[in-house]
Amino acid sequence: MPYEPINLDQIEIPESVRMLVAKRIDPVLRDVRTMLAFPRELGEVGFNLTATPALFSIIGGLSRVFFSNVKGDRESFPMVAERYPLSEEPQRAIRDAQRFSTELYKTYRNSLIHSFGLSVKWSNDNNRYHVETMENVPKIVRHSLAPPEKQLDELENASGRPDWLEPTLAERDNVVRLCPDALYWGVRRLVRLLAEDDGLHDSAMSLLAPWAAHVLDEQRETRAPYPEASSPHSAQEVLATATPVSVGSFGINDKPDNR
Repeated sequence: MPYEPINLDQIEIPESVRMLVAKRIDPVLRDVRTMLAFPRELGEVGFNLTATPALFSIIGGLSRVFFSNVKGDRESFPMVAERYPLSEEPQRAIRDAQRFSTELYKTYRNSLIHSFGLSVKWSNDNNRYHVETMENVPKIVRHSLAPPEKQLDELENASGRPDWLEPTLAERDNVVRLCPDALYWGVRRLVRLLAEDDGLHDSAMSLLAPWAAHVLDEQRETRAPYPEASSPHSAQEVLATATPVSVGSFGINDKPDNR
């Protein structure tokens, strides 16, 4: 079954957020969905180490958009990760929001993005990084074969968390293990949770306004208008009321505003 975009039809959200999901988030998730379909045979390549950082890039982008007044990933990433739908995780999962966000950011996001999964720390003694420990090395775990296509479809279409899905993060034998299939389901749910949070709309609208205006201008020139949404927040309203700031995340030019 083809990739199923995140369904925002029944919620009232700013048009710029709807555009962001359609144009910047869904394309990444579509790629991840394709990668999760492998391996199909024993010995065939899997894409766990590619799919997982791609999902982290979405969480990082969400933190920049919905917390645009917070400077630095160290502060903003956990603010998004702590909103992950942990109440729907199984009992054996790490369900404490603070620990979950710390493990996701420090153990996985940082080590995978910056040091190939190794836990490294800067030393002032010799002014260089060194391997800090070999005990809690990140482990991305899946079954030897990808889930059947029907189960992959459930990650996008099920009304709740599929019963067969492993915990997103769980500790076993003193090692915190991550399941990319579960992270995919959770990130999709997380996008919707943030998008429908009225308290976060101003931050998103102010950051996205210049980009949304540019997209609309391009669409007018090509006569391919963005579909009208059911949201009462029209794109014109967003652009008229938002305060322009430097735009950054999801491939949009990023520069701190120091004014």
